[in-house]
Amino acid sequence: MSVSNMSCSLCCLDIDQCACPELDDNLKKIVFTKGNKVMVKWCAACDKHFARCKCKYPEFKLIAGGEEVDASKGFLTADGKRIFVDLSRR
Repeated sequence: MSVSNMSCSLCCLDIDQCACPELDDNLKKIVFTKGNKVMVKWCAACDKHFARCKCKYPEFKLIAGGEEVDASKGFLTADGKRIFVDLSRR
């Protein structure tokens, strides 16, 4: 079972199953490009997307445009519901 709904555009596998050598670098470029609005759960310990992290003790953070996003108050969906991102586990 995949832990992410993202897939590699080269091999079409879910990113936690992908073995393409450039995937980690490509994901890092997306997440750390200034001004990019894509928000991703990222492990600060191994510097990888959460689905590719193999850390025993991961340090998950939300990153967008190269900066950490404060997730403590949650986020509002389009229908007004408040959701919280679980940064404690994959």
